[in-house]
Amino acid sequence: QEVYRRLAGFHTRLQPYFLTLAQEAHTRGTPLMRAPVLLFPKNPRAWTVDDAFFLGPALYAAPVVRRGQRERSVWLPPSPGRYLELERFKLHAADS
Repeated sequence: QEVYRRLAGFHTRLQPYFLTLAQEAHTRGTPLMRAPVLLFPKNPRAWTVDDAFFLGPALYAAPVVRRGQRERSVWLPPSPGRYLELERFKLHAADS
């Protein structure tokens, strides 16, 4: 229940962001969830990512999707270059 409470609160705080993304999707046809290859089509690494996505331009999600797994390696796109891990508030630098 604690995990659900924390993530539900995070989702609620993102509501203004979701509304902005929905308006952009309506006016421009831009999807809310975006594969890295859509944003970085010239980057060969972006073409290999099939289990992470951008939620709009500001959030990058790389969920752990294998049963029993607690962590994983993640390719971080070169732009914006710095990523904040929300779970631990740890700053990560993108691959060059």
